Amino acid sequence: MASETTPAEDTRNPAAENVKSFIAGGFGGVSAVLVGHPFDLTKTRLQTAASGQYTGAIDVVRKTLARDGLTGEGGIKSIFRGTGATLARDGPGSAAYFAAYEVTKNLLISRNSASGDLDLGAIILAGGTAGVAMWSLAIPPDVLKSRLQSAPTGTYSGLLDCLRKTVAQDGVTALWKGFGPAMARAFPANAATFLGVEASRKLLDSLF
Repeated sequence: MASETTPAEDTRNPAAENVKSFIAGGFGGVSAVLVGHPFDLTKTRLQTAASGQYTGAIDVVRKTLARDGLTGEGGIKSIFRGTGATLARDGPGSAAYFAAYEVTKNLLISRNSASGDLDLGAIILAGGTAGVAMWSLAIPPDVLKSRLQSAPTGTYSGLLDCLRKTVAQDGVTALWKGFGPAMARAFPANAATFLGVEASRKLLDSLF
């Protein structure tokens, strides 16, 4: 009898698949920024504004446009303030996030499991590793993003100006503020994320 044809997925190059996960994750992060950044900026302004300055998210946008118009120094441009820093955070960060998960997951798949299912410990480790990988790259641009978004109009001319002034005033270590809490959150939060994804997928597979 002729030997069975090897499934296409078994002949895939693992290194190439990891590169695909890295690139696809990066594009996904960039796409999320382009759509969601104005909402993130509005959230940051609400969180850092003095009490009573805004009544809600719509009020943030309304007052920004009323003050600066559509084409002034603020206006639409101010709604997208910090986009460069957010792209610098979410592009590489998301790339590392998905690539780290896929690499770790593939390393931890049980050799004795024909279905390639992950056990609980493997899911937790792979998900947690993904979170740590992302935030290891994302902390510095996240610090710059927060400063750009919360600073008064005109404080910084852009991402590089913010970087230069931050380092000049507070030193390089200022770019890593919040690293400890971010790492403490990254592992358990993302372990829980992927545990929920894998568990719900397994449940759904059993239903239909």
